[in-house]
Amino acid sequence: MHWRQASGSVTTHMLRRFWSPAWDTSRNMDWIIAIALVTVGESEVWLRWHDGGPGGAFNGSPLSGGMLIALATAPVAWRRSHPLLALTVSGGALSALAFFVAPVTPLLAGLLPLLVLTYSVAVYAGREEALAGLVVAGVTIGLLTARIPEMQTTGEMLFGTVVILGTWLLGQIAHRRERQVEQLADRAVKLEQERDEQTRTAIAEERARIARELHDVVAHSVSVMVVQAGAARVMLDASPDRAQETLRSIEGTGREALAELRRLLGLLRSEADGVNLAPQPRMSGVDALIAQFRDTGLAVDLRIEGAPHPMTAGLELTAYRIIQEALTNVLKHAKGASAAVCVRYEPGSIRLQIEDDGLRRDAVERPGHGLIGMRERVTLYGGRLDAGPQVRGGYRVSACLPIEPDR
Repeated sequence: MHWRQASGSVTTHMLRRFWSPAWDTSRNMDWIIAIALVTVGESEVWLRWHDGGPGGAFNGSPLSGGMLIALATAPVAWRRSHPLLALTVSGGALSALAFFVAPVTPLLAGLLPLLVLTYSVAVYAGREEALAGLVVAGVTIGLLTARIPEMQTTGEMLFGTVVILGTWLLGQIAHRRERQVEQLADRAVKLEQERDEQTRTAIAEERARIARELHDVVAHSVSVMVVQAGAARVMLDASPDRAQETLRSIEGTGREALAELRRLLGLLRSEADGVNLAPQPRMSGVDALIAQFRDTGLAVDLRIEGAPHPMTAGLELTAYRIIQEALTNVLKHAKGASAAVCVRYEPGSIRLQIEDDGLRRDAVERPGHGLIGMRERVTLYGGRLDAGPQVRGGYRVSACLPIEPDR
């Protein structure tokens, strides 16, 4: 009873795997072939026993013959995944069948699986395993020839050798063709990747060239506007009509420069950046920024010293981003720490200091692009940035930015 239950569960598992959509179609076909060969082989063995065998040559029991036929044919199901093992098991079963049960080898249940597995080991195995498979097939044919009288003629031995060697060589040819197809496919993929990379490089170079040209156009327009604005200021009292005409010219030039500037920014913006219609943050929004970080659970103390100076929008954005990035680093690398932000307005400069009391860090700068971005922003405005661990523990980011009045 237990044997029947175990046998039924194994059969159910095999059927489920066999009919699973994820199971490869070629492997399904191998299973079908193996089942067909097992069925034919078992039928042939039992019919021979029922008839008394060829000349009463059968020895042993029909059960042993049936088991050996099953071992000789069933490995066809694994001819792709374990070709050498399948050939070895099948060849050993055929030899055992010829020596211990009957000096005969069924054609469909014996020689056909041997040929299929010899071909498979040449196609799907590596070079060393393929050579070992040829040796196994040759030894099997030699053992069968030594045991079966009908195969001991010169013609039969020569025929068996040619068939086995020819089957193995056909498998090697198919193996090399598959390798060539794979190599050509890999080469096609690499060529396509190189073509895409060259296309991206060409697009980037062309965009950079167009950006330089648009930069020159915008710079020229702004220079003209500055000159015209100075002339309009001089003529405003002496010749208001001419000053008004000059102002109209300035307005037109400004609109053209603004349009070109939008094209330039659209060219430099990556597709992933998207469109952001919100105004860029300024230092007046630092209180709201600190409140956002407090909402995330970070204890932040903000201190502003000195009276705020007029600054360009770009400089204010740089100072804002430094505070934002430094506090973001505290959240990432010093969870549970508290931070202090100090904004000090000095004559001709603004100083920023962001420090935290997190666990003591190594003397190496934090990884990532945040610190690199801060350095780039500070360098752009001729400032200085210092960042690193503190002696008493924690981390400090200190920046000094020269202030240029916003004219």
